[in-house]
Amino acid sequence: MSDIIAKTQRLSTTESSEDSQSFMSADTSIGSDEYIEDILWFEWNDDQALRDHLSRHGTRNIASLLDDSLEAWKRKSVNIAVIGQSGKGKSSLINALRGLTEADKDAAAVGEQETTRKCTPYSHPKYNNIMYWDIPGCSKETFEKKKYLQQINYRYYDYFLIVSSERFLEADIWLAKELMEKGKRDRCYFIRSKVDIDMASRRRRAMLQNEIFDERQAFQDFQVVVKADMFKALGDSTPFQLFLLSSHFPNRYEFQNLQVKLVVDALAEKRFSLAFGMNSLAQPLLDYKRRVLSDRRKKVALQACSCMPETPSGLKIVSTRLPSINAELEFYKEQLSLDDTGLNTVACRAGVTVQDLRRTVELNAPVLSDSEISNILLEKYRYYLEKEGKKPLGKTKLFFTGQQKIAFKAISKFLDEQMNTYIKDTDKLIDYVKTTTENNTV
Repeated sequence: MSDIIAKTQRLSTTESSEDSQSFMSADTSIGSDEYIEDILWFEWNDDQALRDHLSRHGTRNIASLLDDSLEAWKRKSVNIAVIGQSGKGKSSLINALRGLTEADKDAAAVGEQETTRKCTPYSHPKYNNIMYWDIPGCSKETFEKKKYLQQINYRYYDYFLIVSSERFLEADIWLAKELMEKGKRDRCYFIRSKVDIDMASRRRRAMLQNEIFDERQAFQDFQVVVKADMFKALGDSTPFQLFLLSSHFPNRYEFQNLQVKLVVDALAEKRFSLAFGMNSLAQPLLDYKRRVLSDRRKKVALQACSCMPETPSGLKIVSTRLPSINAELEFYKEQLSLDDTGLNTVACRAGVTVQDLRRTVELNAPVLSDSEISNILLEKYRYYLEKEGKKPLGKTKLFFTGQQKIAFKAISKFLDEQMNTYIKDTDKLIDYVKTTTENNTV
């Protein structure tokens, strides 16, 4: 056993250089920005369709095409299997991944004894295309090995999270090997849950022995031991993905690492769906969302200005598209954890009330009505109109009229300014949660 632990310690010092292992660090940072950017960023795969439409038809009828493009991620289904024996933390993990606590209305029941063969689905609280499945582990009482994979319909799932709050059982190891053999290696994850209990036990032991307790070092030592057990069970040559976490403290340990890794490992066409369904302050994930939202900004601006009627004095930027612009701002807030749900989640994870959070963190993002948005857009439109000066307002390369071109600039600039304000507020939340967590760690 000592040889395995020594090997695990050596691997722990070198694995951060490997892309597939960059999330295994006990440090709260998750890989390099360059790594995340290279893996996560890709262009919308319908850009060519938009260019073709513009070249053939200009902006005529493009609004419906853009709307379909902006909403396409909601039609991509994501199914995540959370597998394990009763009492190992499956329900709490499902709730945490959905951004819920066990007290919330639609939360998975926690602490119930599992006695049936039922695979129970729990949808994302807002987006029904994202589904988490509570699946009983392999046992004589639920599913036996011989027919287990067929009975749970393993081909249906995009991910497999094998959960245990103690050492992984022989049935867990068997299942992982079976899934790996069937081509699911890259989407099979071992989840060591309830790590807060393990760390509390180590803290208590240190106090009894009059030793100084260093939580970061204690977690790294615990991580080495768990990995050594995994090497012993799976074999030295079998790669695996392991995350040590507490569903009750998602801002600590490796919960955020897991969230980011799920998005990194997603099929390209499902990555937006999973990322937009993640309620997280993980910096790499937020950076990814910011880039995707920035790309959406251009499409929303194009969609809005293409529907605006021409007038002798310029475009009338008080049309039916204003509610959609406001809706986009609300979407930004949701994705950056600034809506009511996001702030509630942040407050809960920081161990404070929402009222205390709002009093402590000064959020500057304004709540704008349609009329206020209209006034701001009109002001920006006039600014860009004056800036254009004597330039001819003919067709542009995007087949806008000159007035549509100016409106596009005004709307795009407005959305960009609002997003930058939201980003600054989110950065304040990240700093607050980090400070609060450090102060609460003994």
